[in-house]
Amino acid sequence: MFSAAHRESFSLSPKNLALTIAAILFLTMAGFSQDLPPTNPQMQTIPSGSYVIAMDNTKQNIGANFNLKAYGLVNRLLQNGIPVLWAIKSGKAKDANDFTVNAKRILPTAIATSRLGFAGGPFIIRQENAAAALPFITAFANNVAVYETTSSASIDIRYTLTHKPLIAVGLANGSNADIHKRVFIDAGIPDYIDYDDATVNANSCVTLIAQPHVDAANGDPHVANYRQFSLSGGNVFYQCKAIETYENDLVNGLFQTTAGWQLANTSSTNLNYPNPDMPLSQFVGVIDGAQSGYETDFLLAGGSSLQNGAFPSVRNATGSQAYIATTSKVFYGGPGGMIFELGGHDYRGSGSASTNIGDLNAERMLLNAVFVPPTRPFGCGLDTPTVYGYKSAQMTTDVGSDGNINPGDTITWTINYVNVGAVTVNNFQINDTLPAAMNYVGPLTVSVGGGATAAANGSYAGTGGLLAANAILPPNGRITVQVKATISLSFIAPGTLNNQTGATGTELSSTVINSDNIDASTIGTQGTFPPPPAGSVPQTQTPSIDPTAVPVIAAPTAANASYSGRVTTVGGLGIRGAVVTLYNTSTMQTYSATSSSFGDFMINDLPIGDFYIISVAHRRYWFPINNTGFVLSDDVVGDKIIALN
Repeated sequence: MFSAAHRESFSLSPKNLALTIAAILFLTMAGFSQDLPPTNPQMQTIPSGSYVIAMDNTKQNIGANFNLKAYGLVNRLLQNGIPVLWAIKSGKAKDANDFTVNAKRILPTAIATSRLGFAGGPFIIRQENAAAALPFITAFANNVAVYETTSSASIDIRYTLTHKPLIAVGLANGSNADIHKRVFIDAGIPDYIDYDDATVNANSCVTLIAQPHVDAANGDPHVANYRQFSLSGGNVFYQCKAIETYENDLVNGLFQTTAGWQLANTSSTNLNYPNPDMPLSQFVGVIDGAQSGYETDFLLAGGSSLQNGAFPSVRNATGSQAYIATTSKVFYGGPGGMIFELGGHDYRGSGSASTNIGDLNAERMLLNAVFVPPTRPFGCGLDTPTVYGYKSAQMTTDVGSDGNINPGDTITWTINYVNVGAVTVNNFQINDTLPAAMNYVGPLTVSVGGGATAAANGSYAGTGGLLAANAILPPNGRITVQVKATISLSFIAPGTLNNQTGATGTELSSTVINSDNIDASTIGTQGTFPPPPAGSVPQTQTPSIDPTAVPVIAAPTAANASYSGRVTTVGGLGIRGAVVTLYNTSTMQTYSATSSSFGDFMINDLPIGDFYIISVAHRRYWFPINNTGFVLSDDVVGDKIIALN
């Protein structure tokens, strides 16, 4: 307990308390969100065989200074349930590479492997999703430059994108709505709708609302609706006149400032680009700072200051240093609630698509906003399930007590499936067929976490579903199954036993989620799951999803067997004095015994699992069994060795 003096020393005035709470909220928001600076690097090992959609002006300039259709391809993949990683290096300088890797171009034409730097916020499809993504990539065409990595690389991944973008363009824009629609069309993104401002609310089933220019004499009466949408995790992009209309509503606006903006309209071309590692700023080169319009750039109004973590993305480098593009966040419960504001009226124009890099980069700011993850109600169906499976193997019974995995030992496979997305997967099932050389040992052990529900399939006998019907894997849920099996004594060692599971579920559609082995490259990169049990078999990452590989060696000398039988004539009379010899081809040792007066013999202490060559010698008899070989897997009793003369 604190004394009164201690309690007094920790007291805060109402003003200081408010400031402290605000500071804590801001630090929490900045420290645990990737939406605001400063961000924390989130490194992932991206395996060889992954796809990279280039987003810099050098590699994505096929047919234009920059091919906006690259964004359309990302959208197409997300709409079809393919997760896409957005690589943005934390703390990078303007136009710096986000990563460097050995890669070859596969589309639209092939270019051989070389060491390549990727900038401008490239998008990545991990190798395990590459096969599912390739048909959509090739069908989309549009000269989008896609590369395939030929080596693994540790890459800073800002977001794992799983939402299906659905953009609303507010009807309050009138004909101005085409300013943004034309950009979406140029990018090959058809997923936008007209939206009545009066119907916008916290439950609106769209991911981004775009307002290019709202020219309302007395402001838009539905600003409060937009506040509800933003505070529920929806993202909004205000441009030109819309900045003043929505930000300067002193009752329901003020998304980025405490008292609004005032027009600057300096139209300077001398710009700087603060915070180049933030999503809105993922472009290479400059934007047109002198683009015409009602609100080209803007300043804080008298007595106003930035709030909600607001920061500039583009501003004038001289004079008033007016803002051209800014970002803030008003939702603290997860991704989204982002407010993007951009000066300038129509970078695209109503004629042919612009080829000017300054215009294209401004259009890219709008398209970048499309892919910043939002938080929307589960019932909207705007999220893709994101499920990962991991598998490990542990020796449970060591027959020879030698610490090695041998025929006769029992293995426990530990299988973890985690849901790191925002969609519950119903009727979840994990299918597993054990290798032929393994004998199932029941019962299954099933445990759950994070609200998942699952029970063991009592009918499982080594193949089929591990779970009883109607298992549920919700967001942040985990299902763990342990399967025991014994390695058959007939398995010829050394060798490897591979095993991999595949998970299915209603919301996964036709997708099967294969399990990967747990190794240093996967632990902690794709969701939280229990570490492999102590004594698990070390795994090695390869360029594909790894089955859990169990290396099996020859049986240890500590586990021995005997070989016994009788040496007789063709008529069945026992032969005395026959020398029976076994030669162990693994250890190059020989073991012998001499038959008794009845022809009986026994050789003890033979290591099992090894290959033996048998020979029998006698001064009067010849034995056709000489130089015959076999694998000793257990005691051999009553073998008959018959002489021919």
